[in-house]
Amino acid sequence: MTNAQPTKAGPGGQTIIDQSAMTVNQIFIISLSVLAYIFDTPWLLILTAVCMSIGLVVHKWQPFTLFYKHVVKPLHLMKPQPHPDDPAPHRFAHLLGAIFLFIAAGCLFLGYTALGWVLCWIVVFLAQLNMQAHFCVGCFLYLHLSHLLRPTGARS
Repeated sequence: MTNAQPTKAGPGGQTIIDQSAMTVNQIFIISLSVLAYIFDTPWLLILTAVCMSIGLVVHKWQPFTLFYKHVVKPLHLMKPQPHPDDPAPHRFAHLLGAIFLFIAAGCLFLGYTALGWVLCWIVVFLAQLNMQAHFCVGCFLYLHLSHLLRPTGARS
């Protein structure tokens, strides 16, 4: 699960996204979700999902990205990795992650503990997969769904 924060237009008008900001985002999602599991605190899942949702509504105010921008970057803890990319698939993946965490927390509060933690661990696994293998399942789904939902004559 990522939160692609577009920074500026690159050559040809492409959006430039800092991959390091996305990595910090994934670290927060994984860490907070695992802490929620360890301490059996579903409200941490809600907090994580809310932070992810803020980034979907107002990209520049996403808390994890603000941490990257104002703490990690100035302290040179990670080197910026700007790359041209389309932020839409990453936002879709982020939306799916937030929805999964909201549903997970709801399940936990309603007593469906196993289902809640399974949903939480799916988010952790997918964020880890994206961070380690650079494969975003939500982005993959976005690209395939957008292809399927195009009018038949527009498909290539």
